[in-house]
Amino acid sequence: MVLSYDFTDDNWNQFDAYGVKLATNDNVVVQARNIDAYFVIQFAPFNASNLSSPCHVNYAGSKSNDTNFIYNIVVPEGDVNGASVIFVGENTDNSTSPYPFVGHLRVNSSCMATYDIQYFNSSGHDEFFVVGVDPSGQQAYGFSSQFAFSYNLQTHTITLLQQWPIPNFTPHAVDVSSNYVAIIAGFVTTTQNIYNPFIYMLQMNISSYSIVETWPYVPSSSSWQATTTNRDASTFTRKHMMSVSIHDNTSAVLVGMPSFNIVFWFNIEGTNLTVFGQRENGYQRGYGQSLGWSDESGGPYPVILANTYTFPYEWSSSIIYWFYPAQFLGMPSFNIVFWFNIEGTNLTVFGQRENGYQRGYGQSLGWSDESGGPYPVILANTYTFPYEWSSSIIYWFYPAQFLSSNPIMPMLPTVQCPLWVDLQQELLTIAMGTLNLVLLDSSGQVYVMLAAAEGFYPDTSVAIGTNPTFSNPTSCPAGTFKNWVGVYICYPCTAGQMNTDDGNAEWLTYGCDGENSICPLGSITNDTYSDMTTSISQEVSYPESPESIIFDDILIVNMFSFGTSTSCLMVSPVFWTMVMTGFVMLILLIMGILKFSKQHVKTRLMIKRIFRQADIIREGELWVGGLASLALIVLVMFAYHFSGSYLNQYPIETAPPSTFACDQTIRNAKFQTNLQSLTTPRSEEVEPIFELLDEQHFKLTIDFINTQQNCDDVTITQIVHSYSQVILSNCTYNRSTVTVSTTLQSHTVSLIYNFAKAVSIGGFRISFYSEQIELNNKSSNSNYFVQEFNFVQPFFVYNQTMAYDPTIVYELTRIINQTYPLDDNGLYSYNALWSPVTTSSTSDLFLTYEEYMYYGLLKTTFTISISEVTYYTMNVQQPIAKKSEIIFHNLLFTTVCLELFGLMFIGMKLIGLPLFNGFRYFIEKHSNLIHPEPFSDKSNEALKTQEPFPSYFKPVPNKLNETSKTQEQLPKYSKPVADKLNETSKTQDQLPKYSKPVPNKSNEASKTQEQLPKYSKPISDKSNEVSKTREQLPKYFKPVAGKNQKY
Repeated sequence: MVLSYDFTDDNWNQFDAYGVKLATNDNVVVQARNIDAYFVIQFAPFNASNLSSPCHVNYAGSKSNDTNFIYNIVVPEGDVNGASVIFVGENTDNSTSPYPFVGHLRVNSSCMATYDIQYFNSSGHDEFFVVGVDPSGQQAYGFSSQFAFSYNLQTHTITLLQQWPIPNFTPHAVDVSSNYVAIIAGFVTTTQNIYNPFIYMLQMNISSYSIVETWPYVPSSSSWQATTTNRDASTFTRKHMMSVSIHDNTSAVLVGMPSFNIVFWFNIEGTNLTVFGQRENGYQRGYGQSLGWSDESGGPYPVILANTYTFPYEWSSSIIYWFYPAQFLGMPSFNIVFWFNIEGTNLTVFGQRENGYQRGYGQSLGWSDESGGPYPVILANTYTFPYEWSSSIIYWFYPAQFLSSNPIMPMLPTVQCPLWVDLQQELLTIAMGTLNLVLLDSSGQVYVMLAAAEGFYPDTSVAIGTNPTFSNPTSCPAGTFKNWVGVYICYPCTAGQMNTDDGNAEWLTYGCDGENSICPLGSITNDTYSDMTTSISQEVSYPESPESIIFDDILIVNMFSFGTSTSCLMVSPVFWTMVMTGFVMLILLIMGILKFSKQHVKTRLMIKRIFRQADIIREGELWVGGLASLALIVLVMFAYHFSGSYLNQYPIETAPPSTFACDQTIRNAKFQTNLQSLTTPRSEEVEPIFELLDEQHFKLTIDFINTQQNCDDVTITQIVHSYSQVILSNCTYNRSTVTVSTTLQSHTVSLIYNFAKAVSIGGFRISFYSEQIELNNKSSNSNYFVQEFNFVQPFFVYNQTMAYDPTIVYELTRIINQTYPLDDNGLYSYNALWSPVTTSSTSDLFLTYEEYMYYGLLKTTFTISISEVTYYTMNVQQPIAKKSEIIFHNLLFTTVCLELFGLMFIGMKLIGLPLFNGFRYFIEKHSNLIHPEPFSDKSNEALKTQEPFPSYFKPVPNKLNETSKTQEQLPKYSKPVADKLNETSKTQDQLPKYSKPVPNKSNEASKTQEQLPKYSKPISDKSNEVSKTREQLPKYFKPVAGKNQKY
């Protein structure tokens, strides 16, 4: 026991030393200031006209001989008549032993104050002294490590609780429900001087209590909390602060353990304290340093102050979180907050929430009764070793958030709710009314976030009043909505919804009903932005060389190929050759018909003579060869036409579609692509194209689409070679789009677009532009051309919005195309352009709804980084065939075709005709048919004149229906023989003078008698053929008459 104790100057100057010195309900905000020895009391209504003069009520403190040092204060939740403040502390009065006390202060709206202070017998200095009051303000209960009491607020009667103290237990935080159930969080000491978190649920009476439930916190053996011993927990430090808050309507309990960085959510179910969930905050300290409940619509929601402390427990940051119950799931020294429910006489753990490997989570907490609540509100401080403050955050939870371990968006600071500029970043305590959130910073400044109506949110960037100061209600920005009353921020419109109004009390969203409208997360319009969603890229895939780069192969394939489409047939050489072949077959048919017509004998002979002259295959030998030559000429003409057109299909950049071939993509070009390092030495012919590329200056234009940002909000910082400067730009705002254009000083540069506001941006479009550059170098016989650089790339994700701090990286690659000339004396062409490509992922550039709600920043920063790669791409284009090569190969093709057609005739002669004659003989043998003449070219002609026959020729009788062999083939002793054939005999005037005609009984009229010599005498012939003229017979020829027409 400490007999004498003097509070240090740090104790007097700290606004959370030994306990909580901030309390609130819906009617009043109270702060105890030991350094000033007075209470600050601000009454409702909390508006501008009533916030200029809070009440200052003095109490005996450091400026008097009676040095009262207040540990903790509380106010009844349901007290609406003035201010009722219950406080506990120690009075040192410079005596040998400090005296603990409890007091009750009553203040009306006129700042008239009365108070009662009750002193206890001195039992030495106590490091821990906590107090709680029931919501109705009837009874208060105080607990120290040495004694406990009940305090009747109506009669101001003190009753000591004789059962207290509980062995080895030191209380660190307490709260009391309307059923007089007290939840006390503290530490239990073991024999090894290890302090373990422990929670008691007590059923309180005026003079006694009963232990209903106990709940020890036992960390998982694999967690970092399991190694925490809290050996210094017997002495007050921020690291070992705890916080407890009961939501009376739902029997939900939050317990924060900052040293374990965890907050627990319990439900009181009868006599059981059931864990609903817990929420941690990583490997640090300070989560759950203070907490409470928000009764906003759908609550209650946990609200948690999450401070962050670095080693050795120095403050780093403060954030306030607001949880859905599903998100939640505090004891600052264990960095944990528990949620208990009181169920009758049972204290049930509803949940817990940790904050990682640190301290300070759950240092202060409370409940918000916003619609749907209650909601836990937790102060999560972070401390470094040796428990020096690092940061403070306040969390507001849905129950589901509390139960979850997923990260959530802070309630303070955020985009819409930044810290007021005069508010210290280190937050010590939070207190919750039904809807209002009160916070205390390290300088003693009290700031009240007032619940805002539907369509409004509490703007914490400004302050009304002095101390305490209050937030200002501000309408939701366009693209957001809020359809409940409370302190939480406005939500972004979900995908497919929008809110177009800014500055109005909009709490409803509207569907995007425009056709093809673009409404991502946080939309303020339903414009289609059709012109903003089109990509432009000049780079095309460089073609590969065709399968064959030999002109002979290309010519043969295209001459003898068919296509399935009509267009292919119309340009197919084989198709038109077959058409000509059909024409040839038609002529053959006509010739066959004319063969049986005596009126067209001369016509038939003339046609044969014409086609025999046209025979280029057998060199005029066959008239059928002339017909085949027509098909050959068609094929060769197509080959010449194809070759001439193919020659002009170069280069590919200017070549029209190849309509002369079935494959319209065929080109007289072969390609080669290679990747080369910029450090590789380059030839003098290539170097100028690199110089032209370096001379191109880019104009960068970025369109920020579907946003409320404007040109007055943006500034651009350009960084070139580590040198940064703010540059001017051309900015316009139209159709909810901010368009910012600037000229880049270098190809390696970074631009940072700083927006003063952090409002949603639906998407963005990046455009590069530069004019073309051309150079003709006659000495090298080369042309150099750098293309106009026109590149556009939009970035949209339908159900997301642009992140607050996206960074997009572009890498520029040189693409050079070298084109060889078609003629030997032509120009070499070098064509080049820049090819930009980004390696950034859309997941890094856009946020989902959950991410947007979590990663709340105070402004938007868009960064684009541009650089050149250390290599370039060289594409080489060369013609497959030049003019001289094409002419030569066409001559070869013509020769080959002539030989092929000649080979066909030889095959017909050697194979086809013998087969046909054999087939015909087979048919004649089995059908006894008599044919007029054999199938031969000479059989269709009249017999040769008989003048060549020898004088002793004598025809031999023939019964066959075949035309007899010409007389010149007979032996000279043969005699003419009568013939029964159906062939017309030669005219009589061709017979010699001494011949004597033979009678002819055929159906053919004999030649006129005028053609016969005057001494000749016709001889009858029963055959259908006119006999050979007598002039062809030798003069000693003498026909022989016979019954069977034998001579």
